[in-house]
Amino acid sequence: MKNILKNILLVDDDRNLCEVLKLSLSAQGYNVIVSHDGKDALAKVESEKPSLMILDVGIPVLNGIELCKLIKTSEKFKQIPVIMLTAGKTIGDWQNGFDAGADVYMNKPYDWDALAATIQGFLKDPEK
Repeated sequence: MKNILKNILLVDDDRNLCEVLKLSLSAQGYNVIVSHDGKDALAKVESEKPSLMILDVGIPVLNGIELCKLIKTSEKFKQIPVIMLTAGKTIGDWQNGFDAGADVYMNKPYDWDALAATIQGFLKDPEK
């Protein structure tokens, strides 16, 4: 698997979840950049040029909905796939995520196989 050039920006204020996901995704060959708040994440989008974002809604400073809207309305960054991985389980939560521009909305606790397959679907090499 040639994922090493693929940067994933993981944005969540749950440091334990970030550590587990970073280890799991790194083992799959991805380069994982972690951020714990929306303002820092926005700066990392600019500096790190992620291939994909995994984003929680309930993050401090700039919440995940606001951050997703900023990313998806930017000509420079709107092509970055955003997977919302969050605890909100209502239809309204899902609608807010999709209205903000999320490409996929997944609930916590997450299913690793489903998350890994979703990421692989977005980041697979086009020539394969």
